[in-house]
Amino acid sequence: MLVRQAAAFGIAFAALTGASLRAQTNEQVELQVVPQPYLERDFGREAAITIRAVWPLECSVVFNEALARVDLVASSATEVGVQLNCNTPFRLRATAANGALRHTGQYRPGDARSFLPYSVTWPAMVSNGGYSIAQNFSADGRQWAGGLEFSSGASVVNQTGEMRITWGNAQNLLAGEYREVFVLEMEPVD
Repeated sequence: MLVRQAAAFGIAFAALTGASLRAQTNEQVELQVVPQPYLERDFGREAAITIRAVWPLECSVVFNEALARVDLVASSATEVGVQLNCNTPFRLRATAANGALRHTGQYRPGDARSFLPYSVTWPAMVSNGGYSIAQNFSADGRQWAGGLEFSSGASVVNQTGEMRITWGNAQNLLAGEYREVFVLEMEPVD
């Protein structure tokens, strides 16, 4: 879930004050302003100002690519960049569609040739409160498929890192395409 809002800051204020200017006449009937010290009685005993400011919510989670293509035989890992940004305390949820890299056309439950287990190493990110973010997301595919959650008591500003997905030997797999879909959702918490 990608939520992105523009930030704006506005200030409106009003103040009412009044002071009388004292005039003096001389023999030539000319008016001149004579400087006088401002006294409390000239302004009254109370002044009011209203300040209204707004800083809208900005909360987003972004993968640096929507589709990562890898050769399962030539490689045993891939890394995908992740960026977190939320200007309020937040909740982060993670899920995976299958819990394994699953053959797109010939998957059979229990047939180890049609899926490949994986594990995820979550990047080291720190909230504005100095706490690690979502270290419980370093888990295997079954845990991702079951859903993972992390709640932060602080905001996070533009933290980036590499989510690393690793898998074992792919030599015995059926030929074809394998797929997994990872989903990260970020939302503000009350």
